[in-house]
Amino acid sequence: MLHYYLTPSIFDLCDPAYDQDSLVSKVENSNSNIHKQHDCFSNASPSLDVFEFSDQTVVTVELPGMSKADDSLSINYDPQTRHLKISGHLKRPTDFHPENAIKETRIGERKIGKFEKEVVVECNIDNENITAKLEDGMLTVVLPKKESKKICIQ
Repeated sequence: MLHYYLTPSIFDLCDPAYDQDSLVSKVENSNSNIHKQHDCFSNASPSLDVFEFSDQTVVTVELPGMSKADDSLSINYDPQTRHLKISGHLKRPTDFHPENAIKETRIGERKIGKFEKEVVVECNIDNENITAKLEDGMLTVVLPKKESKKICIQ
């Protein structure tokens, strides 16, 4: 089960009476099952897919420009709460300019900034065999399911 993030609609953002702090306060004080993102209005919320198979759960996240060497990327699984948390910092590419200094951004459609994604996995996971691979800007986390033991009745 994936917990959904509460984000404002485009109509809320265009409304001059829209109060972002009020919405954040409502989310923080809510006892509902809606999971709030630490910065729910952050521009850097990468796309995420969760696929369920008979033997594993696979989570994919689009992380354009990130590499294995990026030390901001963190993947943690808590077996007690069954929460998979993926966090990091998406940045604009600077390696295409020799001085690595951007004078002006003419068009900036890429999502940049800090992000945190959290998924609740509904099945028992084999913690020792979780794998993650980052290739061509796509992070793939494979969570193999733990086989349930059959109990013999004597």
